[in-house]
Amino acid sequence: MSIHYTHPFLCRSPLLPGESLVSLLVRLSLLNAYPSPGMVVSIGKERLSVKDVLAQPRCAETYHVLADLTQLAPEMLYWATPHAFAEQLALPGDAFPTAELTDGEVVPLLSPSMLQHHIWSTQRASYCPHCLQEAPYHRLAWMLCALNVCLTHHCLLLRECQACQEPLRATDIVKGQCPKCQFDLTTAVAVDISGDEFGFFAQTTLLSWFGIGSEGDRAYFARPDSLRANWLQWSSSLPPQSGSVLYRLVTGIQRSLLGIGPEWSYWHPVSRHFWAPSVRQQTRLQSLAPGMAHLLLTTAFQAVVNWPHNFYTFLDAYQGRNGRSVTHTFSQDFGTLYHLCLAKRWSSSHFRFVQEAFDDYLVESYPLTTSLFSYHRYWSTPQFANRFPCMPADEAAKRLQTTSRVLDRLLARGFLANYQGAVARKSFYQPGFICRPEVLALEERWSSGIPQEDAARLLGVSVSILADLIDAGVLTPICASLAEDVGPALAHEPIMSLLDRLMYGVTSRAALQPHTGFLSEMMPILARFGYRPAMVMQLARKHLIRFGWENQPGPQFGAFWVSTEDLDFQLELLTDDRPFLSRAQAAHQLQVPVAILMAWSGCGLIPCLRERGMGWQFTRADVEHFAAQYVVLEEAAYLLGIYNQTLRLWIKKGLLSPISSRGIDRCQRLLFRRADVEQLRLSRGRKVRAFS
Repeated sequence: MSIHYTHPFLCRSPLLPGESLVSLLVRLSLLNAYPSPGMVVSIGKERLSVKDVLAQPRCAETYHVLADLTQLAPEMLYWATPHAFAEQLALPGDAFPTAELTDGEVVPLLSPSMLQHHIWSTQRASYCPHCLQEAPYHRLAWMLCALNVCLTHHCLLLRECQACQEPLRATDIVKGQCPKCQFDLTTAVAVDISGDEFGFFAQTTLLSWFGIGSEGDRAYFARPDSLRANWLQWSSSLPPQSGSVLYRLVTGIQRSLLGIGPEWSYWHPVSRHFWAPSVRQQTRLQSLAPGMAHLLLTTAFQAVVNWPHNFYTFLDAYQGRNGRSVTHTFSQDFGTLYHLCLAKRWSSSHFRFVQEAFDDYLVESYPLTTSLFSYHRYWSTPQFANRFPCMPADEAAKRLQTTSRVLDRLLARGFLANYQGAVARKSFYQPGFICRPEVLALEERWSSGIPQEDAARLLGVSVSILADLIDAGVLTPICASLAEDVGPALAHEPIMSLLDRLMYGVTSRAALQPHTGFLSEMMPILARFGYRPAMVMQLARKHLIRFGWENQPGPQFGAFWVSTEDLDFQLELLTDDRPFLSRAQAAHQLQVPVAILMAWSGCGLIPCLRERGMGWQFTRADVEHFAAQYVVLEEAAYLLGIYNQTLRLWIKKGLLSPISSRGIDRCQRLLFRRADVEQLRLSRGRKVRAFS
């Protein structure tokens, strides 16, 4: 049916002071002698073209239908619904649904979730028996789940029939009678809390955030001057935030108190007797008895006044709830307060003041523990993290773009320092902690590349060796320095990759003495033989030679050293054209064993060089000269065109004399001068094939 054909009720009534819309609809049903208290609701629904709840309308059409039936302005009807608390329940800046009333006036509405968590259903109502004695109707304020006290009569509200404990509807409150046992609700006995000064302040302040009650009310002026002074002091010590933010803060603390036993020392002492044994951590706030809800509210307010000092006291007490010992495990010490509130409900920017207060508490009062470094605020808020004197080793490695092995090298070379203060750890195997200032300073210093002096210090080599590593492509320069005497900065990844590989293969120098040498000291020798330091570093990187850093007094490590024996062996394997040949290369070219070659060298037949770290070296020219001047037995027989055995007979007859043999110099191979062999060939008149 169109709203244009809606006629007003014959018997009408204005809204009574503080009355709810559902109460008005019930009273109109009774005034008009309808057979059911819900008849007005049924009449209103018949005239709607959309589905809506008349006690909590969400559509503008519903307000207009009710306005025609009651002859009350839509705006007046709106302020009798729980939607009147929409702005007080919404956080600043939050969007909420709206409805447009007359003349383009837009009013906010509560979302379904807000109604579910903060507003009592009309099927489960609260009431004050003294208020019903004065005027039998349902008050809008009683629909707030946060309300546990009647401000006028200083008593706890009731939420069920006192005779049969049956839940009551708003309709039953208006009629003043329990539908099950016909108990007269006005005769119920309410618990007086006028002696709980702070508890009454907490309830009054919370309701003032919803616009209920003011300093002009008689409840305020009924207080003695001494109490009034206390209230002003408590009010001024609250955090300077909006009522909706403080309401969420208080309800969050309330929620964290569920499941705490009666022996907890922080309970509000005056209301402690309201503690209920049936309350568990999973209990909903909406299901609490008014006494227990009042105890939670008053205790939560204790943590909010005198901000933030009382909050810190609350945090100290909360860790010892139910007689537990502080475990220094962050998530366990703060339990529900952390998981539900700090990490979720209070994570938005509106609660920055709570997060900052909690940060201050952790830095100043909470022991340094490994679990702190897994706190989401630690990773998301650098300002908070930088207040700690240290950081975990894995975080330091991540900041410096390196690995844990290289981090040990940074500590050894004095770039960083281990934190020496006390840190409560859960396990011995957890990583160590590094002093934060040193990490941040080194991160800043390396932000645009690692300076060459730092790279040389890390690798334990000279700057000239560093230049050779850059030239060989082992390290990568990224930019030129503004200073003329400082080379280009180097990229992180190649240095850290090289160091990580080197740190993985470090050995003890003591076991290799004296067959070790410092790479920086061997540079002139390497250059003389055509070898580059970069080549030695690559051998170390591939773990083909043993290497390490010199142990010096204290925890630091010095210059880079290598095993000269390993280096000798690796250099002998090189086959490229260089002015010097290793023993193996020279012996291979002369087609004799290395031992024979070294025996000839010992007799002075072929010169050699012995440099520390480079082994025995022969110049290519000396080897070629030796091959041109001397021949062995097999080659001499070939030149003479005879068998080896025949040549041995000639030697016995004195036709040819060796210059090196077992009898001469204990050498196992016979060696002859090429000129003597040629002369013998000509003197014997034999035709021999020319030596190719």
